Order: sequence, then structure tokens, then C-alpha cells
Amino acid sequence: MVLVKADNELRPSPPAPAPAPARARGYLAAYIAATVLSVVLFCAALGVLRAMDRLPPTPVSGMWCIDSRFTWLREHPDWKNAQLLAVGSAATFRNLDFGVVSQERGVVNAAAPCFLTMNQTRYLAEFLVQRAARLETVMMVLAPRDFQGCSRNPAAFFNPDLVDRFIAGEVNKAWLRFRNFSLKDIFFHAIYAGERRPQLQYDKFGSGPLMTGVPDTGQPVALEPGCYSELRRLAGMLEAKGIQFIAVTFPVMQGWAERHDRSGVRQAQFRSAIESALAPTKAILVDGMAHWRAPDSSFTDPVQLQWPETAAFTRFVWQEARQQGAELPPLGEIAIATPMADAIFQNTSGQSEGYAAGVPKEYVWCSGSYKPAGNSAPPSNFTAVTGKGQVYPKAGVPADSGRSGTITIANTKTWVHLGTTRKWVLVQDQATDKIAGSHYVSDYSDKAAKWMNVAAQPDGSAVIATPPAGYNDHFWPSNRGTFAARSVDGVYVQLDMRVNDPNMKLVANIGADWWLDEGAGFMHSAVTYAAAGMSNWVELSTQWSTLRFYSWSDAQLQADPPPPLAGSLPETEPAITRRRADTSSPCQAPS
Repeated sequence: MVLVKADNELRPSPPAPAPAPARARGYLAAYIAATVLSVVLFCAALGVLRAMDRLPPTPVSGMWCIDSRFTWLREHPDWKNAQLLAVGSAATFRNLDFGVVSQERGVVNAAAPCFLTMNQTRYLAEFLVQRAARLETVMMVLAPRDFQGCSRNPAAFFNPDLVDRFIAGEVNKAWLRFRNFSLKDIFFHAIYAGERRPQLQYDKFGSGPLMTGVPDTGQPVALEPGCYSELRRLAGMLEAKGIQFIAVTFPVMQGWAERHDRSGVRQAQFRSAIESALAPTKAILVDGMAHWRAPDSSFTDPVQLQWPETAAFTRFVWQEARQQGAELPPLGEIAIATPMADAIFQNTSGQSEGYAAGVPKEYVWCSGSYKPAGNSAPPSNFTAVTGKGQVYPKAGVPADSGRSGTITIANTKTWVHLGTTRKWVLVQDQATDKIAGSHYVSDYSDKAAKWMNVAAQPDGSAVIATPPAGYNDHFWPSNRGTFAARSVDGVYVQLDMRVNDPNMKLVANIGADWWLDEGAGFMHSAVTYAAAGMSNWVELSTQWSTLRFYSWSDAQLQADPPPPLAGSLPETEPAITRRRADTSSPCQAPS
């Protein structure tokens, strides 16, 4: 230490400045530490958002909905082998149910889950078509909304080279989150993830099932002539490549038309412009705007149908396109491999084979399967249950179809699941409990029911007549099944039905009701009665059909199946085939 004299005092001299290299190393260490800390905090924040299911899709394009589609393509590489590819905006993504199509050839929906203008749709379609090696057909649903904004929205809205490498798995997702980091996008997705999540659901074909409560009548549109040239350009490109192009105009939501196009001028302009754009090409135009009608309750908004409606709309598109010479895979029945799979099919919303004439559209069981919240198990003081069934004329067919025929009911059985022993117990069996019932008014109003003849057969089955006009056939085992209070946590019902006349057009479903006890009367409250739920509608035929209902979730049923489904193996005789309804649902979407 060196002492210096200052103001007559000896003091230590100040330390010499640190050498420049030492200071640089200190700054570098601080920078590295800050960077590492930032990365750690960034990763931790992403981890929290991922755990909360509020992390946006990997940012490839800068549009969260498009990024979701690119992620789906990355996770489903077989889309490149598709022979039919649906491409477009949300109108294509939401409105095609390829589950009604025979899977002899690959069918994929690769449309965007959100709004794109027509120039952007053309750009996306060109990108996908160039990478689909076996492609034969492109299908696109066109809505007026997609034909505005082309002049202000750039067509090239993503980097094709980056997307190529991302879909191929050559780009690390974490690196992309750093490269394309946007605090605003992450913040807003974290806030609105609950609203966006339903919009990013995909079925196995890549379509986007969506259901809402009250339909949105939407906004007016300002059609741009330049958008139609983009459609013509796309059709010409596909024709040059020898790819069949099927364009479908989207049906009109009457609520939108009454509010924004009462005169029908915009609809007429749109249809005419689409026809003109496609006229120079061999494209096939299916005019859904002119030829497909549905009530407003069938729509979520002016460009999207409620998902249960899409099966009928897809069938319409197929039939119309084939009449114009389109080569398309056939519409096929749905093959059900096992009784367990059939039970789940019959208790999954949107899988009814038809609908019941006379059921008010606002009834929760109008479209088929429903399970009241909290009623999977009976109320704690209830000690009885009954299986039940109902038969209605099929909606959309002549009212007198097969009026003189009969319906046979056989093998009706009800099992309850004991929560303490984890065992299924048979509590109703048609072999010992005869079938009873009445003709009730179709809407179950207070009007008196009519007597229904139930004819017991020597083989233990029961025969009932076709429902009278304005009424249904409602039936159940004559004796309720009983159990100790608080002992049961689920119910399963199964029976077989057929008709004796192929001209009979009837639908049936089954369910179960919890009762206070074996003799309690019906009251319009939860005092003596609680519905466990109902299955989907099954169209009856002269072949036996097994109807199934369960109050549990699918996961519970598969984990602990009742005896008819235990060790469920592929069916042999007869094979199970189902077909979704080929008409639009008359029912109001659940709120």
C-alpha cells in the first residue's frame, strides 16, 4: 500500500484502475449471466403456459390459427398421400365431414381453421398441391366472406421454405419460438385461449368440428372483383396439373340474408361471379347456395354449420358433384368393429341415423344422445331404475310410411354398477320382466296417453304397433330394478329391435331413468325421478339392431365394461353397420 500526503495527512492512495481485459471479462460474464437467466425465465414462462394449455401453436407463419394447421400437417405426414384434399378457408375447414365417405382412397381436409381471403387461399392451395404426390381431386367450399379483402391482404402470408422444413420435422419448435418470438401473440393467446381452443379442434381427417349456442348472423360483405380472378387462377392451375377441382358455394343463412341482403342482390352477384370465374375451366360447381336449405339453428354463423349438420351437407355435395360427372370415392356405411365401439358410437353426439318427427327442436334429446350433468349416478336417496325406449316416425319422410307394420323388442336388459364392489348387476331382464308401455304425445305434453297393445311372444320378445299420428311408442320393463341407496354409480341398458315391413320409416332410441323407489309416481321435479339420459336415434329395419345406452363417460365404460361389452371382440354375425343421418337436423343446438 502506498501512502500519499493530502491536507497534511497521510492517506492510502486510490487503487489503480483494473486492466481493460479484466473489465471486458466482467461485462461479458454479466451479459452471459443475464442471457442465461432470460432464457431460463423464458422457458419457465412457456412451461407454465403449456401446463395451463395456454401456449399458442409453434409460430411458423405469425397467425396462430394457420400455425395450428401447420402443426397438424407436421403430426400427420400421410396427408401428402391424399387423393382428395379439401383446401380453403374456415368455410371448408368447418363444413365437410369425411366420416361419411368410404375410405378406399385417402381423404384429408387441409383447410385453414380461420378466415383467409381468396388470394391467400390460392397461395395455400398451391403450396399444398405441390407437395401432395398422389392428389387427384381438390375440393373447396366458397363463402362470400372469403371474396373480400384481396386487395389489402398479401397473398404470400407465410414462408414456404420455412413451412416445408417445419412440416418435415427439420426445424426445432423451441428454436422457432425464439426466432419468431412475439410477446403480444403469447399474451393475447394466454388471455383468450379458452375462446380459441374450440376453434383448434381437429377430427381424424383434419376437419374442425364446432358447435355453438345462439347462431351469430354475422356482418355484411363487400365483394371484390379481384378475388374472383384468384379463383380462376387456382382452377386453371389445377386443370393444368390434371387435378379435378370441385368448388361448392356455401348455403345461405336466412338470418344473415334478412339482415344484410334482403333483396338477394349480393347472393346473385356472388353466384354469377363464381360461375364466370370457373367457366373457362373444367371445374365442377356444386351450388349449395341455391340448392341446400337449413334452418338458422343449423348454423354457427354465416360461413359455418353446426357440426351435426355437416354429414348431411357432405352427402349433398357428393351426390351433386357425382351427378355432374365428378369421380369421387363412394359414400359408405360406417363399419363398427366391436360392440364396445358401437356403444360409444350410439352415445356420441352427432351420430344419429335419423331424427324423430314431432319432437320439439329445443328438447335436449331431439338430436339424440344426451346425458344430464350430475345424473350418471342416481341421487343419494334413490333406490330404483328402469331402462326405457321410444319409437317415432322418421323426420322428413311421408307420415303414412309403413303404418300397418309392427315392431319387435327383444332381450331388454338393464345393469347397474355397484360402486363398492365394482361389479355390474343385472336388475331388469325381459325374460322375467314383461314389456309395458303407452302411446304418448310426441312432445310428452300433459295430454293423456293412449293405450298401447304389447303382445308377448312365445320366444320372450314383445310386439308393438307403429306410433299413431302425433304420438310415439314409449316402453319399459314392467318392474323397476332396485338397489340399496348410495350403492350404484352407473347404468347400462341394451335391447334388440326390428320391424316387419321394409317400408316402415321409424327411428328409436333408449335410455334410463332413476326413481326414488320401485313404486314412486312421476312428479315434474327431482323428488321422485331423475333422467340418466338417452342414446342416439337408430333407424329401424327388418334386420335386428342392438340399441345401447350408458350413463358413464366413454373412458369409464372402457375401463370397466358391463357384461355385454366385456372382452369386446370384433363382430361376426351379423356385422354392425351404422350410417349417419342423411338429412339436416331439425334440432336446436345445445346452449
